Amino acid sequence: MLLSARFFVPDELRQLLLKFFNGDGRKVGRWYTTRNPLLGDLTPMTFVKQGREDKLMNWVKQQLAENERPDEK
Repeated sequence: MLLSARFFVPDELRQLLLKFFNGDGRKVGRWYTTRNPLLGDLTPMTFVKQGREDKLMNWVKQQLAENERPDEK
């Protein structure tokens, strides 16, 4: 799925991020293109470009699960 004309975000990842960012596509785009120290100072977009989409998806799911409120489980 294209989030913008500038870069590709896989559908499953886009859906997870839109849910986390309350539907704000601009925040998703910022997160996707910003270096993340937890990802070895790479951008999530770099992970996808390098063919490491599965690793990124697993990391995002893990982060979301760890940040889930007890009443949401």
